[in-house]
Amino acid sequence: MTALAANRALPDTKQLDNVQGGMVIDYAVQSAEIIYAGAFVKVDSTGYIAAAGGTDTVKCVGVAQEKADNSAGANGAKTAPVLVGAVIDHAVTGATVASIGSKVYAKDDQTLTMTSTSHNVLGYFIQLTGAAKGLIKCAWPGQA
Repeated sequence: MTALAANRALPDTKQLDNVQGGMVIDYAVQSAEIIYAGAFVKVDSTGYIAAAGGTDTVKCVGVAQEKADNSAGANGAKTAPVLVGAVIDHAVTGATVASIGSKVYAKDDQTLTMTSTSHNVLGYFIQLTGAAKGLIKCAWPGQA
């Protein structure tokens, strides 16, 4: 898949054992960046968020809940609400029943994979729900 160019439907979140998964946190957006609703986002070494993807291996922090257009702004000129620590149901390239407990990576801001090479860690695969699809426990920032 290619990177997002528009908002998309947010991934389904799940509730397990009556515990609400995750919380929404506002993060400062990196300069020259557009983050779309539904995008997987990463945090860079300076603490600003950007759309997941690229060749760096920084960690994802979650799923953007709204569009944030900081294409003309400086670092932190805009913020984006991001769902962190949640359980989501999403397609994952290469996922099988044997993937349970393994790390899940964001290839770009809408594509998840079991392959680690040059991808951003999002969380852990916890259940297969269909062909190459499953429940992913998004890691809390600094956790995966």
